[in-house]
Amino acid sequence: MRGAIVQYIPPAGDFFPISPKRVYDSRVNGGRIYNGQERLVFVGNQLGGGTVVPSGARAVALNVTLDATVQSGYLSVRPDGTTYNGTSSINWFMTNEIIANGVTSTLGGDRRVRVRTGGVSGGSTHFIFDAVGYYL
Repeated sequence: MRGAIVQYIPPAGDFFPISPKRVYDSRVNGGRIYNGQERLVFVGNQLGGGTVVPSGARAVALNVTLDATVQSGYLSVRPDGTTYNGTSSINWFMTNEIIANGVTSTLGGDRRVRVRTGGVSGGSTHFIFDAVGYYL
């Protein structure tokens, strides 16, 4: 065999599905996110307390919901500590949409993900994360 492995990412391990638990809601904390902004989100605890994603988890499965969108845009979810690579996790196309999508992301920095928005100038949205499982 010839060649080299440029980057090896070990598998995340076993998946542990859970009943959906709300771990973030910008309508409650943080407010709208606007085009070009980034936000660091901790997904380890349920809103109101209680561990959802245990320490040592390597990845999380989320249901991402957008609410009260303005204009159009996208939301990108990635591990904290990584550089934005131009991808989107969910897109919206008009004002006042409520839409959802499943997202799986590795975790960075103590069960945190980084959220970025993009799209047209003036675009914004609220977003909600419900954890549905995690990988150890």
